[in-house]
Amino acid sequence: MTPFSKKLVSTRKKTGKTQEIVAKVLGKSRPAIANWERGRSVPDLFTFAKWCKLMGTTPNDMLGF
Repeated sequence: MTPFSKKLVSTRKKTGKTQEIVAKVLGKSRPAIANWERGRSVPDLFTFAKWCKLMGTTPNDMLGF
C-alpha cells in the first residue's frame, strides 16, 4: 500500500462507507475502489474530486498539503 492508498482507506472507513457504496456513488466498480485502496491504480482527477466531496475532505488534506 502507498501513503495515498492508505489515506483512501482511512477516510472511507472514518465515514463508515463500504467499497460498494462508494463505487455506486462514484459510478465505478467495487474492484476499481479496491485497486485504488491497494495502490494498484489511482482514480482520475474528476473522480478524486468526487471522492473528496463524498468523504467530506479536501484534496489538500488527502494529498498531505
